[in-house]
Amino acid sequence: MALIKLNNQSLSAVTSAGLPSGTVLQVKFLSFEDLLTRTGTNYADISGFSLSITPSSASNKILVTVQTCQAMASATALVYRLKRGATILSENPNIGSNDSFYNHYAGGDGFHHITRPFLDSPATTSAITYQLQYRVDGGTGYVNRHAGGTNYGGTSSMTLMEIAG
Repeated sequence: MALIKLNNQSLSAVTSAGLPSGTVLQVKFLSFEDLLTRTGTNYADISGFSLSITPSSASNKILVTVQTCQAMASATALVYRLKRGATILSENPNIGSNDSFYNHYAGGDGFHHITRPFLDSPATTSAITYQLQYRVDGGTGYVNRHAGGTNYGGTSSMTLMEIAG
């Protein structure tokens, strides 16, 4: 059987530098199952809802996908914010001072699943950590549980994918 080579390199010598732009180089996944209740209007880290990755090249991007399950007890806004280290990653820098990653507004005690992707360009080969924070504007917010009790709930998650630049 003939030896198959990729980019004229033996398989033992293939590196991410030889792969085309857009290739997924590594994936990290976090399943978050804690049941949380929050009333605070200031952002706070969601303890345990963080994930680290070390890019192989400073030109690579990180696709961050956060999926949350939440409920509200009354007309409430549950607001999330994503941080890379100390840097706040804004939902849309063109909308002024809004530093949220995404907001979830609801009335009543409905249970909701939200998925939010974010393509980041960290420009580093050092280890980086993505941390999800949250706050509540009015009322009480719940993560991974229904407002009516802990019998109904879900699991939240974070996925990091390094994409070749």
